[in-house]
Amino acid sequence: MALQFEVFPFSTELELRSRFQDFMDSEIHQHGSGHFRQSLASKRAQGLMILQTTTYPSREAAEEALQTLCRPQGPAVAVPVKQVIPRVRNQINLLEKRVQAKSLALHREVSEDLPKKRDELIRRGFDRAVKRQKPRKTCKDCDSTINLNYLTVEAPQCPVCGNETLVLTQSLAQQYLHLPKRIEATEAHINELKHEIRALHENGEKDGAFWLVGGNCPNL
Repeated sequence: MALQFEVFPFSTELELRSRFQDFMDSEIHQHGSGHFRQSLASKRAQGLMILQTTTYPSREAAEEALQTLCRPQGPAVAVPVKQVIPRVRNQINLLEKRVQAKSLALHREVSEDLPKKRDELIRRGFDRAVKRQKPRKTCKDCDSTINLNYLTVEAPQCPVCGNETLVLTQSLAQQYLHLPKRIEATEAHINELKHEIRALHENGEKDGAFWLVGGNCPNL
């Protein structure tokens, strides 16, 4: 007995069983009469066992599994294979590299660049307040009058309402509030790329899907 494999187009179980029976009928007819024909007829009569508990990512992985699943005197066994076709795999690899690069840049922006830019704007706000000799400022959010001498670059918020732009001029405040938007835009782009990767996986697997049938057949 030798384990043999046959590929069938991906379809419903009913269609697969019909195609398998047609295939076995063709094999039986092709090999005429005798013991081999009888063995094929017996194998056809056993039907087809379809196992969908595991979807295999490649034909090689499916063949390895069928080595264990197929019994010498048992029926043929079919398992689903959904492998991403090479062209799509290359596209996915390129997108994954872009996601990795943008994720690293985003991490650097959040952990290093953003805090530095915020501190720089706050320092400029304090410097301008000192130059104008106006140590007191009214918070635009809560109308409280705050003595800036009690605030620091590390803690520049309004002590009443927590407004982070208290010490900033209008133009500096606009720059300050715009800083997170760059991060949000990068995060949105990363999510778009990930969505595109998922779509490519789904379509690539659909294009590369098939049934692999294995069975122990008698030697000629």
